[in-house]
Amino acid sequence: MQTKTIRSDFTVVGGGLAGVCAAIAAAREGVTVTLVQDRSVLGGNSSSEVRLWALGALHSREYTRYAREGGIMGELFLESLARNPEGNPVLWDPLLIEWVTREPNITLLLDTAAYELDVDNDGAIMSVTALCSPSQTKYILRSPVYLDASGDGILGFLAGAEYRIGREARDEFGEMMAPEHPDRETLGNSVYFFTKRLDQPVRFVKPSFAIDIGATTIPKFRRITDTTEGSHYWWIEYGGVLDTIYDHQRIKFELWKVVYGIWDYIKNSGTFPQDRVENLTLEWVGLTPGKRESRRFIGDYILREQDVLEQPEFDDVVAAGGWSLDLHPAQGVYSDEPPCWQICGEGVFGIPYRTMYSRTVPNLFLGGRLISASHVAFGSTRVMATCGTMGQAVGAAAAICIKEDLAPRDLSVGEPLATLQRTLQRADQWMPGFIAADPDDLAPRATVSASSVGKLDAVLEMNDGTVPLDETRGVQVPVAEQLDTLSFLADITRDTIVEWSVWRNAKRINYVPTERIGGGSAVVKAGERRWIDLQVNVRVDNENCWVLLSPNPAIQLHTSDERLSGVLSVRRRVGKRRTIDAWVRESEEYTMWPYDERSLVFRVTPAQSVWEAENVTDGWSRQHILPHLWASERITEGKPEWIELAWDTPQTIRSIHLVMNTDMNRLIYNIQHIYTFSAIPECIRDATVQAFVGGKWRNVSVVRDNHHRLVVVDVEAVTTERIRVLCEATHGHNRFELNAIRVYS
Repeated sequence: MQTKTIRSDFTVVGGGLAGVCAAIAAAREGVTVTLVQDRSVLGGNSSSEVRLWALGALHSREYTRYAREGGIMGELFLESLARNPEGNPVLWDPLLIEWVTREPNITLLLDTAAYELDVDNDGAIMSVTALCSPSQTKYILRSPVYLDASGDGILGFLAGAEYRIGREARDEFGEMMAPEHPDRETLGNSVYFFTKRLDQPVRFVKPSFAIDIGATTIPKFRRITDTTEGSHYWWIEYGGVLDTIYDHQRIKFELWKVVYGIWDYIKNSGTFPQDRVENLTLEWVGLTPGKRESRRFIGDYILREQDVLEQPEFDDVVAAGGWSLDLHPAQGVYSDEPPCWQICGEGVFGIPYRTMYSRTVPNLFLGGRLISASHVAFGSTRVMATCGTMGQAVGAAAAICIKEDLAPRDLSVGEPLATLQRTLQRADQWMPGFIAADPDDLAPRATVSASSVGKLDAVLEMNDGTVPLDETRGVQVPVAEQLDTLSFLADITRDTIVEWSVWRNAKRINYVPTERIGGGSAVVKAGERRWIDLQVNVRVDNENCWVLLSPNPAIQLHTSDERLSGVLSVRRRVGKRRTIDAWVRESEEYTMWPYDERSLVFRVTPAQSVWEAENVTDGWSRQHILPHLWASERITEGKPEWIELAWDTPQTIRSIHLVMNTDMNRLIYNIQHIYTFSAIPECIRDATVQAFVGGKWRNVSVVRDNHHRLVVVDVEAVTTERIRVLCEATHGHNRFELNAIRVYS
């Protein structure tokens, strides 16, 4: 066996999405990184080995809005959509490999497991030993700082970092979802399977080790179908009453027993029509379980249930979460309770930096599902896209530690924290409700103008579709000051009275109608394509209003495929969830406000001025209450549209950051979903960046075939008083839209 020593600025152990994003973030900030992964592929549970889709803040969908991840995680989502709109799981692996290996500062070690380390007298890690058994090579990895993104926390455990396993008692943090007494129960592991339909019947002989599903309670308490596969079978879960680390082999084998037993139940039990299942065959079964929970390490702050639900503002916010508090019975498939217990907050929540480093090992960062969180809060932060954003925060922090010779804890306050937040903001990381003043950005000092500025007035591009007013429906509209009237286009089968109401949100950063501010009724006549005119007459100060119609069987509302930025068409749904004494009380009802992909056809007066050109320099780079973007008038062929920044004195410019509108309210899954588009329609595809030099406009950069949100345009130093972005094409949207422009010398 050979031994190699690798010295780098930053060692990352764990190649899931947290480790991948951390390594890339640090490398882009100019430090050298060693990324160690004990599997043959990157991505952890999202890889082709496990095939669980990466969920994040937006995927909750009950309350979170405009919450899709930005930064590196956002890049990966958009690139996956462009390359793989069919959602093929095996195409996610090479994308992750490419994104890592194209960074020259990263040394990637696959099939390499860390198993030993040395610490100094202060408890800091001095070196990590890892083994690549296929190449019979032992690596000694030396770095000033380390990240444990291994899931099970191998570095933290070996270094003696403080950690917890299991559930805290309810009275420790006052969490309503916690049990009365502490225990060591965790969420379990899962194995998924994929099927394929052939042209001829396929026989399935159950392996002798597979269990007889029909003899268990699984069919009674879990939904088994002949049309579901992959991540939809997330409830095939086991191991929460065991040790998910040391009992790995036992858990894996039990899950295989269940998977093959379920497939035998589908194929051979007679429960499903023969003509539907006889041509189905197993195409793939996971060889390694996807693990949800094991150790959770302790930082200077422990995130808790209240932080998810109440959305406090953290001074050291560096990432966003939004998935529900999603906990599962520890008995998994053998539980006679529902497979999950979920409570959603009313919006996204901030995740503080103090949860992302060990409070007992001075040079150890924490990443992914093992960050400093209670078991209940972990139920939200554990999802992979959220882990990716936390990884990006850690990678940026590690780079600052290296450059400034600081320990991870030193970045939690003062100027080091401000530097970290500015770094993340420039990289399109979202920190809810927070913008960092960037003294190096020249754009806020400029006067902004545009060839045209659109007004939010109406959705009128009809597609002849309608939806019944069989439940409360309406629109969320951003309002600058005054909203006088709002009208819906409808087919009305008989003369009737329509009841309507106007709402706002008591907590303005959320997107849920909670406070009624107006309403009434209107008499409407029967007929097709009639406008229902509502005299709304509300005055607000730059916030969202919900105008809602009560159910009425006589009304069909017209719909459109046109999307207006900042506008949502919503409907009221009543759901049920378990209450605090888990699995004991009856389910309680709660209200959800899902949004529709198709818009309701409507018009407003006055037209709302919420897409102004100066929005691109206001510090916000995505929707925050208002859209915070510039939108042109509707595109007219042959009429160029541009947005311009002008300074009073000449500026020397070397870099321009364009933040395109990629509709952060549109869901993207990395795998197992099929899309009819490969780029977000609102995204600007082609543009030319120009500088005014020598009395004329000069092209300094050309953007072509872009499908990404953050476009960094580095140019040869140019001195000018004016720059502009000439917009030439979108991916199908009828306006040009930009969230932000940043300019650096």
